Amino acid sequence: MSRPGFLFCFCPDSQWLQKRLTALLQKDGEVWDRHIYWADEEFPERLWEDLTLTSLIGGKRAVILRRAEALKAEDWKKFSPLLRSFNPQVWPIFCLEHEWKRSTPSIPAGLQHRPFWKLAQQKKWIWQSPGLTREALPEYLQRWARARSITLPAVVQEKAAQRLPLQVAALDNELAKLELLAKDRGNTLQLEDLEVITHEPDLDIFAFMSSLQEGGANLQIWRTVFHDRLGSDSEMVFPFLGLLVREARLLWQLEYGPVEGIRLPHRVKNRKAALARQLGGPRLTQIWSLALEAEAGIKSGERTPDQALETLLTGLMRLFRS
Repeated sequence: MSRPGFLFCFCPDSQWLQKRLTALLQKDGEVWDRHIYWADEEFPERLWEDLTLTSLIGGKRAVILRRAEALKAEDWKKFSPLLRSFNPQVWPIFCLEHEWKRSTPSIPAGLQHRPFWKLAQQKKWIWQSPGLTREALPEYLQRWARARSITLPAVVQEKAAQRLPLQVAALDNELAKLELLAKDRGNTLQLEDLEVITHEPDLDIFAFMSSLQEGGANLQIWRTVFHDRLGSDSEMVFPFLGLLVREARLLWQLEYGPVEGIRLPHRVKNRKAALARQLGGPRLTQIWSLALEAEAGIKSGERTPDQALETLLTGLMRLFRS
């Protein structure tokens, strides 16, 4: 048996997950027909047929169940008899795409005690990834550049890795723009080309605030991240302060209303609402005060952008520990 009898994939980034699935299904030149179903919708009868019926012409099919974290205990139980034996023509793949609270994904209670889950653990039929990380992005950029014969100087790669988004869908959009610029320059990227990157770090700010609330943030790491990204240029620090205030205002609105006009993906909205409840009104208003104090210090000349950013980060760390 050259491949797992079935596979569990844990990844909160759907595009990163799809890249992994594509690589798996193309491995060793095999051809798999993809049959995709969604666990947060009612199962059609065709799903069970795809998992059980054998093709007379010998074709192989990967039966991929997306958003499998939505399955209830009774749903997982239905898969037990279908996963007891190996079917060379059918590859069941369960994709659990919920957000990770820590460094590893949570396992649904209805799955943990199923025999096939224990078998998957024993056989290592599990793939998990938090998605693309800031540490892994430079290598991703190198592979991207090599595949397109683009010259990527070290300094350009370093700055791009600091500014580009980590969500693969947004990242690929930004890289497509850079590829067009590279073609106009003899397939070489320059620092000024990075100005076309339009990604704003809203989600990074939310992740930063979430980390602070969870008590897992390291002050020196976040100092490095924000100083590298914003530098000592007030023109970069001011937009960051605006985004921080906007995020705090959004959290306040989620907690105290009105919420009717807030348009966010359901999963993102739930996460932000949970953080707003944990923070409460006093700490949310203090975030505004710290941001306005940083802005005033720069504009008055009392502080350099570096000093204002340092004071802000220290104040936020202290606030979230209180």
